[in-house]
Amino acid sequence: MKPTQLASSFHLPQPAVFGPDLAQYPNLWLYFSTQLAASYEKALELGRQLLSQYCGVVPFPENPVAEGCDEQWRRTGLQLVRDPAHPELDHYHQLHLRYYWGSLRRQGMERVKLETHQGFFYRLAVSGHYEVPEGHPLHPTIEFCPACGRVGEYAVEVDRRDLHQDMCLKVHDPLGLELLLGGKIRGQPLAGPDGAPVRSLADLARQFTVDITVFATGALPWINTPRVGCVVIRPR
Repeated sequence: MKPTQLASSFHLPQPAVFGPDLAQYPNLWLYFSTQLAASYEKALELGRQLLSQYCGVVPFPENPVAEGCDEQWRRTGLQLVRDPAHPELDHYHQLHLRYYWGSLRRQGMERVKLETHQGFFYRLAVSGHYEVPEGHPLHPTIEFCPACGRVGEYAVEVDRRDLHQDMCLKVHDPLGLELLLGGKIRGQPLAGPDGAPVRSLADLARQFTVDITVFATGALPWINTPRVGCVVIRPR
Protein backbone atom coordinates (compact mmCIF):
# COMPACT_ATOMS: atom_id res chain seq x y z
CA MET A 1 0.00 0.00 0.00
CA LYS A 2 1.01 3.60 -0.52
CA PRO A 3 1.89 5.75 2.53
CA THR A 4 -1.44 7.57 2.31
CA GLN A 5 -3.27 4.24 2.34
CA LEU A 6 -1.18 2.94 5.24
CA ALA A 7 -1.79 6.08 7.29
CA SER A 8 -5.50 5.67 6.67
CA SER A 9 -5.58 1.95 7.41
CA PHE A 10 -3.84 2.53 10.76
CA HIS A 11 -6.07 5.55 11.52
CA LEU A 12 -3.12 7.86 12.13
CA PRO A 13 -4.55 11.16 13.39
CA GLN A 14 -3.61 14.68 12.42
CA PRO A 15 -0.91 16.23 14.65
CA ALA A 16 -3.38 18.79 16.00
CA VAL A 17 -4.89 15.95 18.04
CA PHE A 18 -1.84 16.11 20.32
CA GLY A 19 -2.00 19.84 20.94
CA PRO A 20 0.27 22.78 20.13
CA ASP A 21 3.28 21.53 22.12
CA LEU A 22 3.90 18.51 19.87
CA ALA A 23 7.26 18.96 18.12
CA GLN A 24 7.71 15.56 16.48
CA TYR A 25 4.89 13.39 15.21
CA PRO A 26 4.96 10.01 17.02
CA ASN A 27 7.05 7.64 14.93
CA LEU A 28 6.00 4.42 16.67
CA TRP A 29 2.42 3.20 17.08
CA LEU A 30 1.63 0.11 19.14
CA TYR A 31 -1.71 -1.62 18.56
CA PHE A 32 -2.84 -4.11 21.22
CA SER A 33 -5.63 -6.51 20.41
CA THR A 34 -8.60 -6.14 22.74
CA GLN A 35 -8.16 -9.88 23.29
CA LEU A 36 -4.96 -9.00 25.17
CA ALA A 37 -6.28 -6.03 27.14
CA ALA A 38 -9.81 -5.64 28.48
CA SER A 39 -9.47 -1.86 28.90
CA TYR A 40 -7.30 1.01 27.79
CA GLU A 41 -5.65 1.12 31.20
CA LYS A 42 -4.68 -2.54 30.79
CA ALA A 43 -3.35 -1.84 27.30
CA LEU A 44 -1.20 1.03 28.59
CA GLU A 45 0.09 -1.17 31.39
CA LEU A 46 0.98 -3.86 28.85
CA GLY A 47 2.67 -1.32 26.58
CA ARG A 48 4.85 0.03 29.37
CA GLN A 49 5.75 -3.50 30.44
CA LEU A 50 6.71 -4.67 26.95
CA LEU A 51 8.73 -1.57 26.08
CA SER A 52 10.60 -1.97 29.34
CA GLN A 53 11.10 -5.71 28.89
CA TYR A 54 12.15 -5.68 25.25
CA CYS A 55 13.70 -2.23 24.80
CA GLY A 56 15.17 -1.75 28.27
CA VAL A 57 13.60 1.63 28.97
CA VAL A 58 12.74 2.93 32.44
CA PRO A 59 10.83 6.04 33.52
CA PHE A 60 12.72 9.30 33.81
CA PRO A 61 13.51 9.74 37.54
CA GLU A 62 11.19 12.72 37.77
CA ASN A 63 9.23 11.65 34.64
CA PRO A 64 8.55 15.20 33.46
CA VAL A 65 6.12 15.86 30.67
CA ALA A 66 7.42 17.66 27.60
CA GLU A 67 6.21 18.41 24.09
CA GLY A 68 2.67 17.47 25.06
CA CYS A 69 3.51 13.91 26.12
CA ASP A 70 2.08 12.00 29.08
CA GLU A 71 5.23 10.15 30.16
CA GLN A 72 8.94 9.95 29.31
CA TRP A 73 11.04 6.79 29.42
CA ARG A 74 14.63 6.13 28.39
CA ARG A 75 17.53 3.71 28.21
CA THR A 76 20.98 5.13 28.87
CA GLY A 77 24.56 3.83 28.65
CA LEU A 78 24.39 2.73 25.02
CA GLN A 79 27.17 2.77 22.40
CA LEU A 80 30.11 4.71 23.80
CA VAL A 81 31.81 6.89 21.17
CA ARG A 82 35.29 8.29 21.89
CA ASP A 83 37.27 10.96 20.06
CA PRO A 84 40.90 10.95 21.32
CA ALA A 85 41.55 14.31 19.67
CA HIS A 86 38.48 15.86 21.29
CA PRO A 87 37.71 14.10 24.59
CA GLU A 88 35.01 16.66 25.34
CA LEU A 89 33.00 14.94 22.60
CA ASP A 90 33.16 11.48 24.24
CA HIS A 91 29.65 10.28 24.97
CA TYR A 92 27.28 7.39 25.43
CA HIS A 93 23.83 7.41 23.84
CA GLN A 94 20.30 7.14 25.10
CA LEU A 95 17.06 5.85 23.64
CA HIS A 96 14.51 8.50 24.63
CA LEU A 97 10.78 7.78 24.41
CA ARG A 98 7.77 10.01 24.87
CA TYR A 99 4.41 8.31 25.35
CA TYR A 100 1.20 9.89 24.08
CA TRP A 101 -2.11 8.48 25.20
CA GLY A 102 -4.09 11.17 27.03
CA SER A 103 -4.96 13.11 23.88
CA LEU A 104 -6.10 9.94 22.13
CA ARG A 105 -8.34 8.97 25.04
CA ARG A 106 -9.83 12.44 25.45
CA GLN A 107 -10.87 12.45 21.81
CA GLY A 108 -12.11 8.88 21.68
CA MET A 109 -9.26 7.75 19.44
CA GLU A 110 -7.62 5.25 21.77
CA ARG A 111 -9.49 2.26 20.25
CA VAL A 112 -9.67 1.58 16.53
CA LYS A 113 -10.77 -1.16 14.18
CA LEU A 114 -8.04 -2.44 11.89
CA GLU A 115 -9.67 -3.91 8.81
CA THR A 116 -6.33 -5.42 7.81
CA HIS A 117 -6.32 -7.46 11.01
CA GLN A 118 -10.07 -7.95 11.42
CA GLY A 119 -10.34 -6.74 14.96
CA PHE A 120 -10.35 -3.92 17.48
CA PHE A 121 -7.15 -2.58 19.01
CA TYR A 122 -6.08 -0.17 21.72
CA ARG A 123 -3.11 1.95 20.77
CA LEU A 124 -0.20 3.82 22.28
CA ALA A 125 1.66 6.52 20.34
CA VAL A 126 5.39 6.88 20.99
CA SER A 127 8.00 9.37 19.85
CA GLY A 128 11.35 7.60 20.02
CA HIS A 129 14.78 8.97 19.24
CA TYR A 130 18.46 8.08 19.72
CA GLU A 131 20.62 10.92 21.00
CA VAL A 132 23.35 12.29 23.22
CA PRO A 133 21.97 11.78 26.76
CA GLU A 134 20.84 14.25 29.36
CA GLY A 135 23.74 15.26 31.56
CA HIS A 136 26.19 15.65 28.69
CA PRO A 137 27.03 19.32 28.01
CA LEU A 138 26.20 18.85 24.32
CA HIS A 139 22.86 17.06 24.80
CA PRO A 140 21.06 16.20 22.58
CA THR A 141 23.26 16.70 19.52
CA ILE A 142 26.86 16.11 18.50
CA GLU A 143 26.46 16.96 14.86
CA PHE A 144 29.02 14.65 13.29
CA CYS A 145 28.94 11.71 15.71
CA PRO A 146 29.36 8.48 13.70
CA ALA A 147 26.46 6.95 15.62
CA CYS A 148 23.86 9.69 16.12
CA GLY A 149 25.15 12.43 13.81
CA ARG A 150 24.46 13.51 10.26
CA VAL A 151 27.04 11.29 8.59
CA GLY A 152 26.77 8.38 6.16
CA GLU A 153 23.21 7.73 5.06
CA TYR A 154 22.10 10.53 7.41
CA ALA A 155 24.30 13.23 5.85
CA VAL A 156 21.26 15.45 5.40
CA GLU A 157 20.89 19.19 5.17
CA VAL A 158 19.75 20.78 8.42
CA ASP A 159 18.32 24.11 9.43
CA ARG A 160 21.10 25.70 11.46
CA ARG A 161 18.64 28.15 12.98
CA ASP A 162 17.09 25.18 14.82
CA LEU A 163 19.82 22.57 14.67
CA HIS A 164 18.72 20.41 17.59
CA GLN A 165 15.14 20.08 16.42
CA ASP A 166 16.06 19.43 12.79
CA MET A 167 18.66 16.84 13.81
CA CYS A 168 16.11 15.13 16.00
CA LEU A 169 13.56 14.91 13.21
CA LYS A 170 15.90 13.90 10.40
CA VAL A 171 18.47 11.76 12.22
CA HIS A 172 17.61 10.91 15.84
CA ASP A 173 14.01 9.89 15.08
CA PRO A 174 14.76 7.30 12.37
CA LEU A 175 17.69 5.94 14.39
CA GLY A 176 15.42 5.53 17.40
CA LEU A 177 12.84 3.71 15.31
CA GLU A 178 15.50 1.39 13.90
CA LEU A 179 16.67 0.53 17.40
CA LEU A 180 13.16 0.02 18.74
CA LEU A 181 12.07 -2.25 15.92
CA GLY A 182 15.23 -4.21 15.21
CA GLY A 183 17.89 -3.62 17.86
CA LYS A 184 20.21 -2.02 15.31
CA ILE A 185 21.82 1.36 14.64
CA ARG A 186 22.78 2.10 11.03
CA GLY A 187 22.14 -1.51 10.12
CA GLN A 188 24.50 -2.93 12.77
CA PRO A 189 23.29 -4.92 15.79
CA LEU A 190 23.80 -2.99 19.01
CA ALA A 191 25.17 -4.46 22.23
CA GLY A 192 24.27 -3.26 25.69
CA PRO A 193 26.75 -2.39 28.45
CA ASP A 194 26.93 -6.08 29.39
CA GLY A 195 27.88 -7.06 25.85
CA ALA A 196 24.60 -8.84 25.19
CA PRO A 197 22.66 -7.94 22.03
CA VAL A 198 20.04 -5.27 22.58
CA ARG A 199 16.56 -6.68 22.23
CA SER A 200 13.78 -4.98 20.32
CA LEU A 201 10.09 -5.12 19.54
CA ALA A 202 10.83 -7.71 16.86
CA ASP A 203 11.45 -10.10 19.76
CA LEU A 204 7.80 -9.77 20.77
CA ALA A 205 7.20 -12.61 18.32
CA ARG A 206 8.38 -14.96 21.07
CA GLN A 207 5.19 -14.20 22.99
CA PHE A 208 2.69 -12.84 20.50
CA THR A 209 1.62 -12.71 16.89
CA VAL A 210 3.33 -9.53 15.72
CA ASP A 211 3.09 -7.60 12.46
CA ILE A 212 5.47 -4.68 11.90
CA THR A 213 4.89 -2.14 9.15
CA VAL A 214 7.35 0.69 8.47
CA PHE A 215 6.80 3.33 5.83
CA ALA A 216 8.34 6.59 4.65
CA THR A 217 6.21 9.65 5.20
CA GLY A 218 7.46 11.95 2.45
CA ALA A 219 4.05 11.88 0.76
CA LEU A 220 2.34 12.88 4.01
CA PRO A 221 3.23 16.53 4.67
CA TRP A 222 1.31 16.57 7.94
CA ILE A 223 3.74 14.01 9.42
CA ASN A 224 7.12 15.66 10.04
CA THR A 225 9.10 12.57 11.07
CA PRO A 226 10.61 10.68 8.09
CA ARG A 227 9.46 7.15 8.95
CA VAL A 228 6.64 5.67 11.00
CA GLY A 229 6.44 2.15 12.39
CA CYS A 230 3.16 0.44 13.29
CA VAL A 231 3.35 -2.69 15.45
CA VAL A 232 0.21 -4.83 15.69
CA ILE A 233 0.23 -7.23 18.65
CA ARG A 234 -2.22 -10.14 18.91
CA PRO A 235 -2.43 -13.40 20.86
CA ARG A 236 -0.59 -16.35 19.39
